[in-house]
Amino acid sequence: MDYPAPNWPIGSWSGTRTDGKSEARFPISIKVRKTLGGKAVTEEMEVIHGGGLYRAFAITTFEVESQRWIMQYVNDATGKFVPMEGAIDGDTSTWRSIAEKRTREAKLVYERPCPAEWRRTQYASDDGGATWFVIFTDELLRVEPPES
Repeated sequence: MDYPAPNWPIGSWSGTRTDGKSEARFPISIKVRKTLGGKAVTEEMEVIHGGGLYRAFAITTFEVESQRWIMQYVNDATGKFVPMEGAIDGDTSTWRSIAEKRTREAKLVYERPCPAEWRRTQYASDDGGATWFVIFTDELLRVEPPES
C-alpha cells in the first residue's frame, strides 16, 4: 500500500510566530519539500526573535512497520531529535510528542484555513493532557507554490 505524504504544505511559506505567553510577534519562514519519492516531506524553518535566529528541521513519513505517521524534529538550539506521532486528516494534522523522557505532554496542530494559509499551533500540558496551553502560533501565507 502507498502512503504519500500530504501535498498541500509543499512550497515556501512566510508569516508571523506569536508567543503564547507574551504575545510577542516574530517573522518566520518555512520551506517544505517532498523527498523519498513523495513518501516523505522535509520542513526547514527560521524564526527571527529577540534572542537571534532560530532554525529547525523536520522530516515526516509513514512508518510502514508500525503503521503510523512519524515526524523527527530537530533545532539548532539543542541539536536533539524529538520524535512525534501524527494523525493526518486532510487539511489538519495533530502531532504528539512520543519522546521517552519528556517532562510534559506536547502537541503541534497544523491547520489549513484556505489553500494559501497555514496555521501551526504548539501546545503543552503539565497535567498529562487534561488541560493545554499555547506555546506559540504560526500564521503563514504561501509565498511560493510547489515545484512541479
